[in-house]
Amino acid sequence: MIRPTFKGWAGMKKWGKHNAIAAVVLGAAVVFGVLATKRTAEDTTPPAAGAAVDQRAVNAVLALPEIKSWAAEIEQRSGGRVRGAVIGGDAEPKTVDGITYHAYSFMENDPEQARRLQGFYVTQDGSRILVEDALSGDLISLEEWRAANAR
Repeated sequence: MIRPTFKGWAGMKKWGKHNAIAAVVLGAAVVFGVLATKRTAEDTTPPAAGAAVDQRAVNAVLALPEIKSWAAEIEQRSGGRVRGAVIGGDAEPKTVDGITYHAYSFMENDPEQARRLQGFYVTQDGSRILVEDALSGDLISLEEWRAANAR
């Protein structure tokens, strides 16, 4: 059996010193590029241009039982081809009763197009959520939204 051995740069004369250096640099770039682009499910929410997206706010919306159910239904109906996602919205926050809220949308993320299903306004830490009424555009409490959808 032939065992490959590294004999330093002299052993790589066939490649030439510069090509060997290029191969090492390219290999390192590939490894570091793969590591740098490795993403988790929490990292896959793309921010809108200029929007201040806070992962705690996104997680607060994703933790709503209604959103979990809606996302599961979307995925099941599409056979896993389409997924639910939360993205940041307007760059300008809204202040309601002295509290600052940022816009987020729950989307049906189809490979061909994304459809906005519901708008939310969430505090940066995710502790308070208002829901955008689909018909009027008014902001309502989570409890009012739940009551309206329970009918």
